[in-house]
Amino acid sequence: MSSISDQIERYIRELIKRYQGQVEIKRNQLASVFNCAPSQINYVLETRFPLEKGYVVEIQRGGGGYIRIIRVEIDSEKEYLQELVSSLEGPISQNEAEGIIHRLYENDQ
Repeated sequence: MSSISDQIERYIRELIKRYQGQVEIKRNQLASVFNCAPSQINYVLETRFPLEKGYVVEIQRGGGGYIRIIRVEIDSEKEYLQELVSSLEGPISQNEAEGIIHRLYENDQ
């Protein structure tokens, strides 16, 4: 049986595919769908949808707040790497490095 994080990730990925690379969701509504705390949604967004895996996550807080997740298309590997390097603020973890490699491999397919 898959974890709640896996289920949330799969659901968001399906939405992104359905809506051509971009989706806007409400954190509380999504937490309600999965019967979990909103912090679980935050965890999934931070760990499963980072820039090095090809996603930009925009969060608008407040009453009408939303979360927008955008799948970044790679026009060129050079452009992607330049964007990625400019966003780094120091050493990266093994998971981040693996995410970058996976993203480049995924783009090659």
